[in-house]
Amino acid sequence: MADALKPVLFTDGAGYEKFMGQWSRTVGRIFLDWLSLPVGLKWLDVGCGTGAFTEIIRQLCAPSEIVAIDPSRAQISYATSHKTADNVQFKVADARALPFENGQFDVAASALVLNFIPDREKAVGEMRRVVRPGGTVAAYVWDFSGDRGTAQHLHIAIAELEGPDFKVGGLNAETTEQSRLKSLFEDTGLSSVETRSIDISLTYDDFEDYWNSNTGFGPFGVLIKDWSKEKRHRLKLLVKTKLVTDNNGKITYSARANAVRGRV
Repeated sequence: MADALKPVLFTDGAGYEKFMGQWSRTVGRIFLDWLSLPVGLKWLDVGCGTGAFTEIIRQLCAPSEIVAIDPSRAQISYATSHKTADNVQFKVADARALPFENGQFDVAASALVLNFIPDREKAVGEMRRVVRPGGTVAAYVWDFSGDRGTAQHLHIAIAELEGPDFKVGGLNAETTEQSRLKSLFEDTGLSSVETRSIDISLTYDDFEDYWNSNTGFGPFGVLIKDWSKEKRHRLKLLVKTKLVTDNNGKITYSARANAVRGRV
């Protein structure tokens, strides 16, 4: 079956926060610890969404300035309304055509975004362009290639219903492999490129918390939105068989992000 061609749109700030905010913060802390960069740097957050990762940068890295960009006005509006510091700016901008001068930043980082950007080479090239020589370009994405994203059980169940050749349009799972990320950065002209995996544990209060969090927003929510009530019910039952619930009704499992960094 051909790929589902519905676009992946992240336009609802509150919805995205429920869907991904807490997991972005958890992975973001480990990612920034891995980068281990000095304080007082100028940061660019590419594809900032609700500003969850932006806030972690502010808390952990003591930057002199953060500029955070996203193509969604709704996301930027949400992030701006929750801004916590004067040295943080949120702007609507396209990652493939950054409105900044060459070498303007010390660091350009992207959290859970690269695989969703058409023409990723151009986006990474733009990140490289706006970072000074010796500066850092870095990113992390969910490991969709290994079905290790936060909604992995839902993804597997959808594939079972739709057939072995089915792919979620816009997910670009193959681009989330560590080897592909490394090649992407090296081909863009970055040096000293390194990758690593980041494993985290996820816990949902119960099945309904899992279901609502992962189907109310994001690529899978977009995909099944127009499904019939009967087909959605079949999917829900199938997902339930793939999740382990503890004695308190909670659901816990691990997810993996793949990270990459390079030097300008």
